[in-house]
Amino acid sequence: MRRALLVGCLACVLAGTAVARADQGTPGATTTPAVSAPPPALAVTLDSCTTGALAADRVAVFSASMPAVAGATQLAMRFRLYARRGPQRPWQRLDVPKWGIWQRSAPGVPGFVYSKRIGGLVAPAEYRALVQFRWRDDDGALVRSRTRVSPTCAEPDLRPDLVLTKVAATPAADGGATYALTVANRGRGPSGPFDLALTIDDADQDDLPVDALPAGASRTVTLVAPPCTDVLRIWVDPANVVPEVHEHRAAIVRSCPLG
Repeated sequence: MRRALLVGCLACVLAGTAVARADQGTPGATTTPAVSAPPPALAVTLDSCTTGALAADRVAVFSASMPAVAGATQLAMRFRLYARRGPQRPWQRLDVPKWGIWQRSAPGVPGFVYSKRIGGLVAPAEYRALVQFRWRDDDGALVRSRTRVSPTCAEPDLRPDLVLTKVAATPAADGGATYALTVANRGRGPSGPFDLALTIDDADQDDLPVDALPAGASRTVTLVAPPCTDVLRIWVDPANVVPEVHEHRAAIVRSCPLG
């Protein structure tokens, strides 16, 4: 997971009648005049959380703010990124480049605001930022410290999830039977084409091709074959060509629908 994370950041310091904005790693930072604003509150926010099928689409932006306090002349904060791969899993700190570094304000400012952007997030997973705040005096002595945690950025699993939803059969005029198998995609992402494999009373049939299925869609395929007397066994995507949220390896067994 760690190697898939790409990092950038944007900082701004509230400094009286001006806001100094510096895009880290970009030369030529400028100071833009602005209307004087009150000191910011002590807070950590999730500014944006975008999701998508591609890693480049999965981005989170966290911001932290802190006001000056009496006796402190320098403000500092440190971001740490945490992730977990499920609601029941523990949060784990990620070792991300340029995170975990103390960001410091200029001396004597009324407030300090800093943002961190993290891209290429792995899914499914949840992410949040823990921010430590420090206030120090002219001698570098610690005046106050606080810690806050951001809201969570949830990156859902966007893979498809193929599910057999219906099996039906009707007698055919030639003494055989027409079988209808319905499969649905209950995942968040589309699937490519795949096959259904069918065994009728231990006799294997030709695989049934199924076209690509959008998320939330279903499709029925039919086959004319000998009538069943016992059970049907169906495999969805037996060749495992579609990466799914839940991989179903075992055969789905149904009693013969012809009665």
